[in-house]
Amino acid sequence: METIYEDEQYFVRQELVEGSQLGVIAFAGIGYELGGVQLEEFCNTLKGRASAAFIGDIKRSWWNNGRIEDLIGEALAVLRNSGVTVVQALGNSMGASGAVLACHLFPDISRTFAFVPQANPYADRRWMKYTSEIETIRWQNFAALPCANMPSLFFGDTGPDELHVNLFREAGHDVRIFENCGHKLAEQLKERGEYEALLNEFW
Repeated sequence: METIYEDEQYFVRQELVEGSQLGVIAFAGIGYELGGVQLEEFCNTLKGRASAAFIGDIKRSWWNNGRIEDLIGEALAVLRNSGVTVVQALGNSMGASGAVLACHLFPDISRTFAFVPQANPYADRRWMKYTSEIETIRWQNFAALPCANMPSLFFGDTGPDELHVNLFREAGHDVRIFENCGHKLAEQLKERGEYEALLNEFW
């Protein structure tokens, strides 16, 4: 894993697969499970399958602080320069909101996979520890961001994500719901042996 950018706000790291024509930009979530330590996400999913650029929002600003556009553009350039011809975006929770944002900002991202994306995180009490510190909200509603290639959105049918499901549906997005799953959707699908089959529908 090679770091190509890091400051107090963001990191961008890369892991390239020689000869791969598929590139994926993977956005990190909050990192609650690791005691608040934020690491690259979906490493095992992508290993050997695609060249990858990993972007993390260290301050959990929901991609509002700084010039996130420049960093996504830099990640895209790294992938393109490695020989990648198809670029996709991937994320979970806050990372899924970042993947939707990337889909909005860069129409040449051909496909976006968003596990439990948060449409309006500022109205969700789970994230107030971080969202209350955001000085300027640039992306008020991730569901309302126009996307040239509509993202694939995955949610569980249990848990506190109903607000976000409704906002994405109201904005015209197609939302896929999985029974007996909550906010830890990707993890639960892995435990049920359904995760790889889901990805193989698209890859």
